[in-house]
Amino acid sequence: MRWSFASAALGALAPTCSLLAQPTPGTAFAGSRYTGTLYTVNLTTGAATQIGAVNSLGLSGGEEVHGLEFAPDGQLYALTTQRLLRVNPVTLATSTVVTHGIVGTSGDLAYAGGGRMLAALGNRFFSVDIASGAVAPLGTSNLMLIGALQFSPDGSTLYATEAIAADDRLAIINQATWQTTQLFPLFGAFGTHGIDRALNGDHYLIDDFSDRLYRVDLGTGLLTSVGATGVQRLDSLAIYIPAPNAATALALGTLCAWRRRR
Repeated sequence: MRWSFASAALGALAPTCSLLAQPTPGTAFAGSRYTGTLYTVNLTTGAATQIGAVNSLGLSGGEEVHGLEFAPDGQLYALTTQRLLRVNPVTLATSTVVTHGIVGTSGDLAYAGGGRMLAALGNRFFSVDIASGAVAPLGTSNLMLIGALQFSPDGSTLYATEAIAADDRLAIINQATWQTTQLFPLFGAFGTHGIDRALNGDHYLIDDFSDRLYRVDLGTGLLTSVGATGVQRLDSLAIYIPAPNAATALALGTLCAWRRRR
């Protein structure tokens, strides 16, 4: 993830108290590939707990969920095989940003800065402007089937997994050509999806073949099993990390709540 959050924006919100409700920092969200149901995932045990109703994302027939990601303002986004969705992480209210028209059966999302989501489906990369919904095709990777995307903290390095129903691979992607520059085996994982970074800096991913949560070392590809999710075919992972000025936002949110009670 790469965060970009302007203090001035918070000041503009103060008179209206229109801040988006925020989940608890460090909360991990996961989405069910086929049912469109959201879960929280315990990063200590791996156990997943359903939140909201079945198909809270409102999938239509044949539509699948393949990515979750937070924007700097705490807004959650979901990538499906048909659409990019905007999801309130507290109420789970969902709306369509765009019907993207990109064909693929596996993929993920990563916030790329500048109000854009980097997305992948199959082996195709594209970006979506989260304000306008504009879709821009970027290129085709030499990976067969992309399962997860993750930027380094400074945004300079893009990681991806190849989910090929064998020992998966962790790749570093050249952001000019969209080809791999390095590959590491992910031994024992067969359906890796949704890499994301936790508050302590550790990275996690979900394997939807074994239905387990793993901790992953992005420098070596070493996987450490955390535990079973208890849910079949979780296909995405997003961990809420507050933006640098989130403390200010939290204080403003508290002030707004106080105003509403008066």
